[in-house]
Amino acid sequence: MIPLKSKMGRKPKFFFHVIVSDQYGWNHLAVTKMTADRKTGKFDLANKQPTFQEMEGLKEMFFAEGSVVMQVHIPEKVWENKTPMTLHLWEPKPESLKTIPIPSPLRVGVPGVDVDMKTGKVTQITGESLDGVAIFRTL
Repeated sequence: MIPLKSKMGRKPKFFFHVIVSDQYGWNHLAVTKMTADRKTGKFDLANKQPTFQEMEGLKEMFFAEGSVVMQVHIPEKVWENKTPMTLHLWEPKPESLKTIPIPSPLRVGVPGVDVDMKTGKVTQITGESLDGVAIFRTL
């Protein structure tokens, strides 16, 4: 079990049960978020999937720096869902001669432009001040 670090220095509320495999041409992580009963020490499913940030942290912990890994959404008719709330990370092994194509960064965002996801407000980075702070202009 891997504890989820607490920002307040308290005992962790969540833990991750992680299964690692490297068979059939793939490096694979199966991640389930768990809770622990403080009295008994018993672990139970947390009824929550790991967040993107948590999966990113585990990716950094288990895969080489700069690795491209993916979550795959396959047709439901071929699911083999053994544990609810478990997410998976996949990376083709180098000897499999497979690579994951990476979309252009322009498909995700435009360099120099920021969008506030709560308000939808778009700003453009117009330059940088002498102390390194970005200067924005509302579009």
